[in-house]
Amino acid sequence: MKLILPAHAKINLTLEVLGQRPDGYHEIVTILQAIGLSDTLTFESAETLELAAPGLDCPAAENLVLRAARQLQETYARTRGARICLQKHIPSAAGLGGGSSDAATTLLALNHLWGLDLGLDALSALAAELGSDVPFFLHAPTALAQGRGERLASLPAVDGLWVVLAIPPVTIPQKTRTLYRSLLPADYTDGSLSLAIAADLAAGKGLAVDRLRNAFERQALSVYPAVASCYQALLQAGAPFARLSGSGPAVFTLVRSQAAAHRIVRRLTEMGIHSEPTYTIGREETVLAILQGDD
Repeated sequence: MKLILPAHAKINLTLEVLGQRPDGYHEIVTILQAIGLSDTLTFESAETLELAAPGLDCPAAENLVLRAARQLQETYARTRGARICLQKHIPSAAGLGGGSSDAATTLLALNHLWGLDLGLDALSALAAELGSDVPFFLHAPTALAQGRGERLASLPAVDGLWVVLAIPPVTIPQKTRTLYRSLLPADYTDGSLSLAIAADLAAGKGLAVDRLRNAFERQALSVYPAVASCYQALLQAGAPFARLSGSGPAVFTLVRSQAAAHRIVRRLTEMGIHSEPTYTIGREETVLAILQGDD
């Protein structure tokens, strides 16, 4: 059997930080939405675990795909192997969750390929050990996440919107740790905004884009000029708003039509800004739905 599956990127529609926890992590409330931009993963049965990732700088042993595969193998399927090929399309370390999505797709795919029949609770427990965003990609496309990001509540999909991603050419060393440490008391909130937006989505009221917020935005825009440039360029290109995704540096906007998205992309290209048009996905496009349809 061969499986060829997407590993979708995500954007944070909201991201609020409540404060630091006793364990050193930060308590967050965030609404996550999967988008059409995706990596591609191919899985085939093999005697051992093998990973090919053309053009990827990260050593294979450190890649979340191989870590996820080994974790599932060592816990449930010691005698099974797989040949995995990862083709990257999601920019790395951009706040779009590419590595986390790759890991989640790997857990779902190998659970299917190896016939383990594990439920989402068991897979989520493994996913949480790999990273805070990994459990979301098992439950995508839309969810409210709390705690470190591992406490999830599914929401109605915010599908049918077009997304323009503006991706600045900047690398932020130890990005997440650096930005968390730079938060000021004024950046902390109580999470009520995200909870209210989630409640509206659950009630079918739609997404109020003027209420979206990201706790890292102030610091990212003030310290990294390339991020601020992308943010301003999006607005100058006609975007209705601009928001940071995750801890950045990717910035995004949402529009109603493909034509509007492509107009913004053309204007950004004229400004020398790299951007990607994509869209918010529905439940039928998730890896879980694809695999269930394959049964």
